[in-house]
Amino acid sequence: MNRKRFSLIAHRDHTFANPLSEEKIDRLLGLLDLPPEAQVLDVGCGNAELLIRLIERYNVVGTGVEHDAEALSDGPRRAQGRISMERLQLHAISAADFKPDRSFDAALCIGATHAYGGYLPTLAELQTLVRPGGQILIGEGYWQRDPDPEYLALLGAEPDELTSHADNVSRAVDAGWTPLYSVTSSADDWDHYEGLYCRAIERFVAAHPDDPDSPEFAAYIRRWNAGYLRWGRDTLGFGLYLFQN
Repeated sequence: MNRKRFSLIAHRDHTFANPLSEEKIDRLLGLLDLPPEAQVLDVGCGNAELLIRLIERYNVVGTGVEHDAEALSDGPRRAQGRISMERLQLHAISAADFKPDRSFDAALCIGATHAYGGYLPTLAELQTLVRPGGQILIGEGYWQRDPDPEYLALLGAEPDELTSHADNVSRAVDAGWTPLYSVTSSADDWDHYEGLYCRAIERFVAAHPDDPDSPEFAAYIRRWNAGYLRWGRDTLGFGLYLFQN
């Protein structure tokens, strides 16, 4: 299956590609309390909407890193008429290849810790990129309960890939970060995220019955949605964590 195309279609109606309400995300952005001209990095920035909102709110300078050039290409369109593009620098490269010439006052990595090879490597890498006293806002999954083997098979995941919400905080403390705030996705947040995800694919399939990807997309989304309703809704959690360096 063309997973890149599937993901782009599935997320076309999402403002953010994660299961958190805009109210919760806006709350966390407000808690960053950044001064004007602060340097902010977003790793795995997608369409750069979070950076654009931070620039609108605080007049910061934003740097976005995203390996998916097609997803990133939506950033300038979103920024038009909202911010000065001089305040937004976008890099269509992998996180591993990004070598900044400055330190940052804050860094974001929302649902993209795979960019550095996992949660702990991300915490370590961001510690080298964020100045002492700076902040990170990191989004990471966790298990609400032990996952069923069938659900792990659907995800293509191992049970030790995630831990618990509490462990996401304690592991950051062990890595030298100070926890400031955390919030988790509610069942409603998850239902909205997964509902838009399913709806976008089903609408695409209905509108493009002759597309060569449609049969595989339809089979996958129906299997995925059934797995979410049976296992995922009560098993997979997502947290947003604010830490200070």
